[in-house]
Amino acid sequence: MIAEERLCLSTQILQELYVTLTKKLGIRTELALGVLADLSEYPVFVIDPTAIREAGRLAGEAQLSFWDALMVVAARRMAAEVLLTEDWNAGQRFGTLRVENPFRLPQREP
Repeated sequence: MIAEERLCLSTQILQELYVTLTKKLGIRTELALGVLADLSEYPVFVIDPTAIREAGRLAGEAQLSFWDALMVVAARRMAAEVLLTEDWNAGQRFGTLRVENPFRLPQREP
């Protein structure tokens, strides 16, 4: 899928991934940093003060946590069509941005 479509990340996602890899999964620092280095080859949106303010507004409007709103802001800024997250409802939309769960199995036709 990544070969066919453009993957993009934000600095927030890289930070959260590092914590998950090292703290929750117990992966060695060197290995986790290697994963981040590999992923950093893709476009990375650097969270800036404007994005932070925009996320604050969106959090209030859409009743999201600030951190979730920041993911939406970053995805929109990167012109993403799909935001992959396991935490939200698949199919949820924020304008043209669609949420999908990367771990959800596709539904089979009966």
